[in-house]
Amino acid sequence: MMKLSKETTEILKNFATINPSMIFAEGSVQKTVSPQKTVLAKANVAESFGKEFAIYDLNQLIGKISMFEDPDLELGEDMVTITNGSEYRGTQRYAKAELIQAPPAKDINLPSNDVAFTIEAAALKSVLRAAGVYSLPEIALVGRDGIAYLSAIDSRNQGSDVFEKRVGTTDVSYKMIFKIDNLKLLDRDYEVKVSSKGISHFKSTTGDVEYWIATEQNSTFG
Repeated sequence: MMKLSKETTEILKNFATINPSMIFAEGSVQKTVSPQKTVLAKANVAESFGKEFAIYDLNQLIGKISMFEDPDLELGEDMVTITNGSEYRGTQRYAKAELIQAPPAKDINLPSNDVAFTIEAAALKSVLRAAGVYSLPEIALVGRDGIAYLSAIDSRNQGSDVFEKRVGTTDVSYKMIFKIDNLKLLDRDYEVKVSSKGISHFKSTTGDVEYWIATEQNSTFG
């Protein structure tokens, strides 16, 4: 039997926004990858899962668990059994792992570290909120005239409005562009490293979760 902490449930809800299906690994290190392979997420959770198993609809499993006041989970041969004492019992059958996009076994090593700084949760949240208000599809890390900005933009429309927040200084000019759909991050402060080769790494300052996210092809550096 095992219980899921509030923090682990929060992480799994986040993973479900990246890929609705998930292969749980044996142990405490869990990963997911988007169907387009543009986002890889990794988390160190408090619990250690006793076996590998696949869930086709992760949100459904989370919803079933939330129906119980103090649920216990048992990882059986072909299903998860959810109980609350002896009064209630629910199940979630495993899916076939080969039907689900599996994350890579190894972490991604950035080919270069061209842009690096810390993004606070409040700053990221404000720019993402502005992107919704402004109807802008992208977030960019921008280095311009010695200043580093976090910006909400539409790189395909040069006449569109923008929203930006100053986040630091830089001695390099760049515009690293991300689709908002790829920035489904937990509410954390992040140490960010970006390679001009098209990949970035967001690691929470608390160390519990990290993401590797592809940048858009029209990103520029130097």
